[in-house]
Amino acid sequence: MKKKYELLIKNIIEKFNNYKPKEIPFSNYKKSSVLVPIYQKNNNFFIIFIKRSLLLKHHKGEVSFPGGMHDDKDINLTETAIREAKEELGIKKNNIKIISALDDAITVSTNFLVRPYLSLINCKKFKPNPYEVEKIILIPIKNLLIQNAKIEYRISNNQISTNYSFYYRNILLWGATARILNNFLTMLRKFDLDKQFIY
Repeated sequence: MKKKYELLIKNIIEKFNNYKPKEIPFSNYKKSSVLVPIYQKNNNFFIIFIKRSLLLKHHKGEVSFPGGMHDDKDINLTETAIREAKEELGIKKNNIKIISALDDAITVSTNFLVRPYLSLINCKKFKPNPYEVEKIILIPIKNLLIQNAKIEYRISNNQISTNYSFYYRNILLWGATARILNNFLTMLRKFDLDKQFIY
């Protein structure tokens, strides 16, 4: 399994290293960033999500990627995602390996521009911050790949928007999280990496 994991990670890094993400201008949006974290455990590959605490101001109780708002002290949005993930998951910076940025997304209701970073997480134990995180959720990548996103089209102000959603057991992924996830899964298929997760 170790060799399979190392080969898959090597292939992911090679394919995504040259990926040029679609960036949205920051004007009129609040800046934020998240990790799209790949995690290997018990011979399986997962994406790490968090269920946000009800104590938070924005997106309380929702399931999302680790991450949050840009702080003026952050050098860039990569540092924002790393800082927030460290705080939320209770891990160290050296547990995180950034692979590549993915396409930007917008949160419709709160007007955040979200820059996602595909990453690898290497740690044995998480210590989630109870103020920010109700629980950590691991969803197998193969379970996300074998389903197609539910797609809804909405018309607002004479513009059509596309909304994605995914389900895993009783967990709903929607909004910007689902758009980022759908983009990542689409790229896995485009790079012909999806079959390596489904075995």
